[in-house]
Amino acid sequence: KPAMREEYFGNIYAKAEDNAGNVSDAIFAGFMFEQTAPEAEKTLTPDFWTNGTVEIDLSTDDNLSGVRDITLPDGSVVDAAQAKYTVDKNGVYNFSVRDYCGNVLTYPVEVSNIDQLAPAADYEVMPGDWTNKPVTIRVTAADPEPEDGYAPSGVKSITLPDGTVVDGDTANFVADANGKYGFIITDNGGNTFTLHTEVSNIDYLAPEAEYSVTPDIWTNGPAAIHVTATDPEPEDGYAPSGVKSITMPDGTVVEGSTADFATDANGKYDFIITDNGGNTFTLHTGVSNIDYLAPEAEYSVTPDIWTNGPAAI
Repeated sequence: KPAMREEYFGNIYAKAEDNAGNVSDAIFAGFMFEQTAPEAEKTLTPDFWTNGTVEIDLSTDDNLSGVRDITLPDGSVVDAAQAKYTVDKNGVYNFSVRDYCGNVLTYPVEVSNIDQLAPAADYEVMPGDWTNKPVTIRVTAADPEPEDGYAPSGVKSITLPDGTVVDGDTANFVADANGKYGFIITDNGGNTFTLHTEVSNIDYLAPEAEYSVTPDIWTNGPAAIHVTATDPEPEDGYAPSGVKSITMPDGTVVEGSTADFATDANGKYDFIITDNGGNTFTLHTGVSNIDYLAPEAEYSVTPDIWTNGPAAI
């Protein structure tokens, strides 16, 4: 009887003899004893971020009795030393590899490179107030945490409205006109999200104004110049910024779109109209109906000598 080892194998030879002394031919049978489980190696395809499926390729080996079968995570059995298993979710997938001596290797395979969630993004327009200059749209993107507990793949790039691709999760785009601008956010798994942005605070058009003088007839007192301003509608379909203020000829600033200026002298008077976008328009006005001077007169008498008849002045 040989000493017990972890693994051994060989042939058993035997003859049979009955009580009458007859002896059989010798027979032999091979045997093997091992307690070492098989070995396994995995390959993931693809082994980078993906928003599709991942194939687990399992290669096994047993240098003694040999691999008998592989039990896949779904319970099916493959009678081979290699097996492929396709998954569409992150997680740990357990394989069992059995050799011909009954030793079993439990082989867990973790898949963590699947990202099927689209990224998200938000934006701000700078400046956010009315302006008569181009604005900057700043986009900030993020890749949401999946519910499976695994890390997201992360934002890879942002495609600007003009087609430029910016790597990373933030990007700036200069817009010189009101309108809608689309940005495409791509994560490392290949998922995309289109962020729709809008610019509506650019006003390039100068305001307009008209005026009237009260009274509008000759006067020997002060006159009032009444100014009414408007901000024209732009052709882009967006609202105008509106009239912000009127600067009077004496430098006084009046908020709003109407103003009255009293003057006691004829002359030219300029008003500066400013809209909320910073555009200005200079309205030239004039007063010419003020007359402070008294009239003059002289007289003569006809005839200018003594007369006993009527006289005409």
